[in-house]
Amino acid sequence: MFAFCRSFFCAVLLPCLFLVANGFAEERTILPRPPVASAGTSVRVVSPGGILLPRPDLVVSLSCDTKATAGDNLPVVVTVTNKGNVKALGTSEGPANKAYMVDLVWSSDSVIPVKSAVQPVTQGLTKDDFVEDMLVLGGRISNTQSILPGKSVTYKLPVYVPRNMQPGVYWLGAYVDSQGHVMERRENNNTASTKVSVGTLQGTNTVVPPGGDFWVMPWAVGNTPLYKIKPSGMIDYADGLSGKVMNDAPFGGSLGFRHGYDNRLPTPQFSYYRWLYRPAPGGSWQEFSETIGAHYVRQVGLAVSYPVYVLGPKNVAGKNLYEFRPHKPPAEPGAVTSWPATDWFGDIYSGKLHAIDGPTWGCKRRRVFGSIERMIRCVAGRQLFTSTSSAIGSRP
Repeated sequence: MFAFCRSFFCAVLLPCLFLVANGFAEERTILPRPPVASAGTSVRVVSPGGILLPRPDLVVSLSCDTKATAGDNLPVVVTVTNKGNVKALGTSEGPANKAYMVDLVWSSDSVIPVKSAVQPVTQGLTKDDFVEDMLVLGGRISNTQSILPGKSVTYKLPVYVPRNMQPGVYWLGAYVDSQGHVMERRENNNTASTKVSVGTLQGTNTVVPPGGDFWVMPWAVGNTPLYKIKPSGMIDYADGLSGKVMNDAPFGGSLGFRHGYDNRLPTPQFSYYRWLYRPAPGGSWQEFSETIGAHYVRQVGLAVSYPVYVLGPKNVAGKNLYEFRPHKPPAEPGAVTSWPATDWFGDIYSGKLHAIDGPTWGCKRRRVFGSIERMIRCVAGRQLFTSTSSAIGSRP
């Protein structure tokens, strides 16, 4: 074991009509005449002239950071705009049963249901638990301002990220007039969502589940062993062509991570691993999401091909996990499959990270990924443990 690795650890599995004139489209609600239809048909008849009903039309947008930490608050700005032709009443002016409110919800996808959201506590859980399309704690904006036609109002509030939210990609959604109190020109444009990557809390303890004696060890970034990476995240190396020595050189924009592990892995119990990163000197953990695969040999008669077996990321219990390479490649009818004798395809990486997509920290021209840590999630036992390597530096 090298000095940079704190300890051995187990790998565990653990539906309006559009009238067009002079090249411009204007959305209008039409006063209908009684429809005339033959049996078995449905006909929508509109009055001539396209008379606009005197109604508001509320739309919502929201903005926030694209990264958040479970257990923390995420500052959010919500903007409600009235695209109608009469004032939209807020609760500060109109009666509550005729005024709009806004619900904020957490979701695992971008589809925000058009219904009033509820808190997890109504389902026997706690405020720290995540439930699909749940109402954010304190996320119902009930004290709202009236909005004149063509105007907007903005609300700023902290949004709580449930502590037990697993790291991954979620959507923060907003639903204006969530109680359905405002009769609008349109009722199908009241939601919006934005993608947020949720990281884990700081200070995750190193816990080795009992009954496992497998080892996994981070080894290198590219061809640079971790023990050659300085605490600053930079390295010294000799240029292969000129022989010139480069001091305090950064890494490139794409980082490939390598590890070693016990040759008994995978087992039915211990099948997956996970890479997470955080910016130095702190910040929330974020998942790796680049595809990793391994080539195998497929032979049918004298024809040989080299397909790729995708190791991950694979969604397992809401997390991005990667498989340890199976002991045997996938079996295919009529073919003989095997792993190649060496990694001559260059399938040497267990995780990849694009530095230009990551967080920035501090320095004027330096993008630093520090304290890159490797975390394995115990799917069954819900236990976490990490092994720390050194900082990784990169300049854009």
